[in-house]
Amino acid sequence: MDFKPSELKYDAYGVPILKFVRIEEIATELLQKRCPNVLRKGCPTPVIDILERLQENTHLQYEMADLGTINGKKILGKVNFPRKKLLLDASLANDRQIQFRFTAAHEIGHWVLHRYRPLKLNEQKLVEEFADDEGSLCRLDSKTPREWVEQQANVFAAALVLPITTFQKELVSAQKQIGIIKNLGIVFLNSAPSSNHDLAHILAILSNHYGVSKESVKVRLRTQQLLIGEGAQSGRSIREIMKGGFAG
Repeated sequence: MDFKPSELKYDAYGVPILKFVRIEEIATELLQKRCPNVLRKGCPTPVIDILERLQENTHLQYEMADLGTINGKKILGKVNFPRKKLLLDASLANDRQIQFRFTAAHEIGHWVLHRYRPLKLNEQKLVEEFADDEGSLCRLDSKTPREWVEQQANVFAAALVLPITTFQKELVSAQKQIGIIKNLGIVFLNSAPSSNHDLAHILAILSNHYGVSKESVKVRLRTQQLLIGEGAQSGRSIREIMKGGFAG
């Protein structure tokens, strides 16, 4: 199903009403058009290539710059809708390289999903720019409209840099690599020290394979319900979130 922005529905704050499975489809569609090879073989998603294609097709400009901090937290990415500009912090090219791919994908998610209608997320003031710090990236718990917007961008980013068409296959490969032979394709956690030890190994292998952080891999495991036994999630369950998306 092709993504048709004109058919989007919105809540009172201007947040698109999208099931997260639909966001997954939109991200996959973008990969199919821009870099279909990553849907066939597990590898790092070439987010710079995607940004360059978006520049050609939507006039989105991007650059690296020192973005400073918000309340003591480093700003890693920004997207300004009226100016058609996406900024990534210079630290992502240096000491935060492992966060580069997911951060870029997160900002691309804002551009793809949130640029079509003004957002009113802060006392009904129009939001023209998103600045994402370390706290907004990789979060799955959502309460306010702003947090829902960030969660939509996180789900999009996870689908873009860890495509589900290859992710579970690579998970099985990682499990076999560390000697797991049962219940392949799902990570089961329990109270045994070896359980968290195995998870740490799996996160490290997949992080290295896809060129993303371990936290990004963990987000993907959770959204795809491939990580079982973590305990109760805050707010709605991942299963409910993936079925319902934003419900207002």
